[in-house]
Amino acid sequence: MAEIELLKTNVPYHVQHVMGSDMVIEELPEAVDERKFYFVSESLFENILQTRYKNGIRCTQKEVDEINESLGGTDLTVKDFLFERPIFCDCCNRQINFYDVFQQATKKHGVDFLRWAILGDGKKVQIFPKNFEHQIECSKCHSMVVAVPYGHYSSRGYACA
Repeated sequence: MAEIELLKTNVPYHVQHVMGSDMVIEELPEAVDERKFYFVSESLFENILQTRYKNGIRCTQKEVDEINESLGGTDLTVKDFLFERPIFCDCCNRQINFYDVFQQATKKHGVDFLRWAILGDGKKVQIFPKNFEHQIECSKCHSMVVAVPYGHYSSRGYACA
């Protein structure tokens, strides 16, 4: 696998300060719409988590138990899932978290894709375009919540920026 340096011009401004001199290992062909996936070094992944998610919103234990069951009995904990900032559903006032993202992504991409993204080998980062209008379905009332600019989330092996 050839190492390629991610040029800072390809990275949104809000992510540039965490890139440092770390290398992106590989751009993945499994890009979802206009968001690109990259395998990244462990240090870059940890840097993104510490910079973007240090005050992140966590799932409840019940939600994590449901995620674990969906993924086939994994040992993930509430510490493994973060949502960048508080965002609330306008219809039911639920605080959106990774559980909502997981439920929506399961419908859209399937559990095998999520198992790969969360538990698969390597650390993966998905870069969102600047001002990307990420719509997340509320798991309580099923309304769409526009999560701009803070609709970023992370898990044990995957983060978005």
